[in-house]
Amino acid sequence: MTGRWFLGTVQGEENLPTSGGFLLVANHSSFMDHFVVATILKQYRQSRVYYLTKKEAFIHPLSRMWHLSVGCIPLNRESADTAAFRMVLKYLSEGKIVCIYPEGTRSPTGMMLRGKSGAVKLALLGKVPIVPVGLNGTFDILPKYRLVPRLHRATVEIGVPILPESFGKKGDELEQATSHIMAELSRLSHQMIDDKSTSPENPTIEERIHIARQWNELGIHPTPSTPFSPEVLHDRAKYICEEILKEDRQNADAYFELGRAYGRLALISKTTKKLRWMMKARKMFRRALSYDENHAHALYALAMWHMEVPKWLGAKREMALQLYQQAVECNPDEVFLYMGLAKCQVKLGRVDDAMKTLEKVLQVPSHSHHDVRRKIEALAQMLRINPEYRLESGLMKQCFKNLATG
Repeated sequence: MTGRWFLGTVQGEENLPTSGGFLLVANHSSFMDHFVVATILKQYRQSRVYYLTKKEAFIHPLSRMWHLSVGCIPLNRESADTAAFRMVLKYLSEGKIVCIYPEGTRSPTGMMLRGKSGAVKLALLGKVPIVPVGLNGTFDILPKYRLVPRLHRATVEIGVPILPESFGKKGDELEQATSHIMAELSRLSHQMIDDKSTSPENPTIEERIHIARQWNELGIHPTPSTPFSPEVLHDRAKYICEEILKEDRQNADAYFELGRAYGRLALISKTTKKLRWMMKARKMFRRALSYDENHAHALYALAMWHMEVPKWLGAKREMALQLYQQAVECNPDEVFLYMGLAKCQVKLGRVDDAMKTLEKVLQVPSHSHHDVRRKIEALAQMLRINPEYRLESGLMKQCFKNLATG
């Protein structure tokens, strides 16, 4: 019943076998995954589903009672649990459906973890197909460390069954089959696989900050294939940073990314939260600077706040100019810092200073295609300020060289 409240669209239901046992494999990022999977099987197959679940979930009496009632099979993840495997094979031989999450645990960041080969081994032993199911949005309903679910709809895409005859039985072949299944789950769920963290199931604080930054960047610069709204992406970054700050209350980077998430949520929000998020963004940027006064990106973000927010909320344009200048001094190799300073100078009527800053934009090496775009924007801005402006030959050569390196 619970799953129905949070289940949105389901695609590929025709791929569910109409009879016989099979292994259902799904990506795992939320406790809500169990309910969504159970709802799908009840709705389209009128069948109960059994879950392979870590044995730690059976320690507390109430937790044990609940997990047994919904059909969970205890699994010792620290060793080859032959008893659990025998139970799964017994259920499969009886025509039952068993759900396995190849990642082995819930993702703490919303990105998929690397898969383990247990599902492939069980499919080979039980001679049953694997049905891949991509779950999208359950992380945003109830992420790993949150207790109260949010009102959000998960979407589900069911893939074509993968027959065990296509698997090899050797070590490398098992790994290859597992990689194929994880790639299929990534495609169906529209989730990226975290293949950079040293331990994705327990990433370091630095690795989690990197992922939060990725979610924020994707929210600011979405691609045509991005399956999530900017609001969802920034909310993911916000959640990750909040969890980091429970462990490290003095992490300037976490405060900065949290401030970015609040700021972007304020920009796109049409609710009463807009003002609250706007003020929280300023608070987070200030916190970042209280722990790292030379945090160039936090200086830049706080300067933007003072430029974009209405004055009656406490924004000060001269303060923005000072913050932009500090940011440039802290990190003189970032094109976007100079662009922010130049725009501020133009708005404050300091046109001569703005022209000098824009010339500096053209001299700084490009580090990305965004920098190239900013340099073209700088050239256009200079011509708007002074249509008669001509670049010196040396500066022009350097400018085009820097554009080319981007």
